[in-house]
Amino acid sequence: MVHQGRDQQGLNTRVIVALWFAMAALVAHAPVAEAGGAHRRVVVVGGGLAGLSAVRELIASDEVREVVLVEKEARVGGNSAKATSGINGVGSKAQVDQQVSDSTDSFKQDTVKAGRGLCDEALVDILVQDSKAAIEFVEKAGIELSVLSQLGGHTQRRTHREPNQPDGRPRPIGFDIIKASKEEVLSSPKLVVRTSCTMLDFVYSSGNGVTGIQVLNQQAGTKEILLADAVVLATGGYSADREGLLKQYAPQLGGLPTTNGAWAQGDGVKAATQIGAKTTLLEKVQVHPTGFVDPKVPDAQTKFLAPEALRGSGAVLLNRYGQRFCNELAPRDVVSGCVWQRSAITQVVPDMTGGEAELLAQAPRAAEAFLVMDDRAVELFGSSAFGFYKNVKKFFTQSDSYAGLAMYMTAMNQQQDLDIEVDEGVVRSTFEAYKKAADGELSDEFGRTTFQTNFEDAMGGEAAFYIARITPSLHYSMGGLAITPKAQVLNESGQPIPNLFGAGEVTGGVHGGNRLGGNSLLECVVFGRVAARSVIELFASNGDPHEEL
Repeated sequence: MVHQGRDQQGLNTRVIVALWFAMAALVAHAPVAEAGGAHRRVVVVGGGLAGLSAVRELIASDEVREVVLVEKEARVGGNSAKATSGINGVGSKAQVDQQVSDSTDSFKQDTVKAGRGLCDEALVDILVQDSKAAIEFVEKAGIELSVLSQLGGHTQRRTHREPNQPDGRPRPIGFDIIKASKEEVLSSPKLVVRTSCTMLDFVYSSGNGVTGIQVLNQQAGTKEILLADAVVLATGGYSADREGLLKQYAPQLGGLPTTNGAWAQGDGVKAATQIGAKTTLLEKVQVHPTGFVDPKVPDAQTKFLAPEALRGSGAVLLNRYGQRFCNELAPRDVVSGCVWQRSAITQVVPDMTGGEAELLAQAPRAAEAFLVMDDRAVELFGSSAFGFYKNVKKFFTQSDSYAGLAMYMTAMNQQQDLDIEVDEGVVRSTFEAYKKAADGELSDEFGRTTFQTNFEDAMGGEAAFYIARITPSLHYSMGGLAITPKAQVLNESGQPIPNLFGAGEVTGGVHGGNRLGGNSLLECVVFGRVAARSVIELFASNGDPHEEL
């Protein structure tokens, strides 16, 4: 490892470190700036939205001479490019135009409530207070965020997406934000991009803090040192690290499928802990309740996400008997618990009782449920975007009657060796009860208070039902490196590690024990910018790594 440990190392170690620094002069793109210099070099590790947001902020500053963006994949984007539900914000132009009455206090309350009392509220304050500026920052890159939806656990419509393209084709928000951010930064002469380049370790000493990183150049098969005056770590989470951090901290989740790319291996967390970084909540890994079960490969361990915006647009969830079994807009951990308890792959009749505490305590198990929409929900979600899931991916099956829904669910039960025949009358009663709740005739038995559709046209045979199979899937790492509100990575003593900053899923604390939909992209933008501004502030203060930010 290219660092001195937390205890003083012997002379041999210091000699080795000195040799590494000597070699770095040959392999790094530029030398380290002299102490106290005004124009410095920053290495940003990770090319997802957190890393790109940091880069955008850094290259705009006169205090920064050069930014090196290091990405282990062949292209930038990471899991950010796969995001589909949107990005949260309060006080945006879209909310003002659509007369949405919202506040940062309400947003904070929703975030903290969903986090099960484990959120670092100082970080949450930054997240919600900077959310309007984050939306504007994304829009400045050319992304129109004018479509609003209310996702699970939110009390207002504050999750922003793009409208469809003029020809009706959907715009994938995560991909588009990454594309726009990349296009904005690539023209900067300050930026050097190193793809297919894996971070292995930090250049670190207890006296100087972090002064660079060691990387593996995958194409050349060689190790290199990239020196820097500051490092921003934005390497993402560990929800695909089945044999590593997941096995160590959340072994009960190891058998679940994942929505993550194979790159989500917790590289940044592992490297930072080797130099004494403090971690928080590593056992908290979010299971998204709705990963699509692909009828072509139902046992695939990587699932395509059924975005929360589907339920936010009016979709309902039915169990193996054709019954609703939860508030579809409850927080993700509650909905996942409902699926495990009330729609497991078993002959046992589901227990529909039990409060939130019991649902949160549910152990993961083999379970599937059915997600059902009507034409009104499709329209609200975006017909072209829905068409991708139905016509391209073939996740949805269309039905024009209760009998058709019952036959489909029965067939899926039989595929899994379950002798459960869904009664058409049960399906009818399910939607009749839902319609009465949506129309305000009675309170919803599961506590849903927001209804985007009442399914009236589909129930009357004048419109279609659309049904898909879903299953809970590993989705997001709430735990990670502990940081300050300035995005400084902390050591085990609770003090900032000099020159090291973190942003995005590599960090922990802001989401507590459970993340709200739409807060992931927001966190990336907010704390990517916070980390960059802290680096700039550090450089402006003559670069003393020990000076308090």
